[in-house]
Amino acid sequence: MIILWWNITMINFRLLTAHPASVGETYFGHLCFAFSFGGSMLAGGAACILHGILPFLCTASGSRRVRALHAKLSHHPQRKAMMELGPEGFNWTI
Repeated sequence: MIILWWNITMINFRLLTAHPASVGETYFGHLCFAFSFGGSMLAGGAACILHGILPFLCTASGSRRVRALHAKLSHHPQRKAMMELGPEGFNWTI
């Protein structure tokens, strides 16, 4: 029973850590980065929807947010190294 529990625990641990490790991050580091990135995307999306309804508001918020997110992603140390390899050198999954 203990061996079965250990095997299940290790499989679940690998599922949680395989992708973060592949991009040079810990699980919690990846979690924080993803929450930050996703939260910023949600805020930008809300600004775009607001701009669609009231065009005089948030006139540059969407494009400014996209530029900021691109800069954040492209300056991330591990991703920067991957980008230098060219499009064939990495596989981004967000």
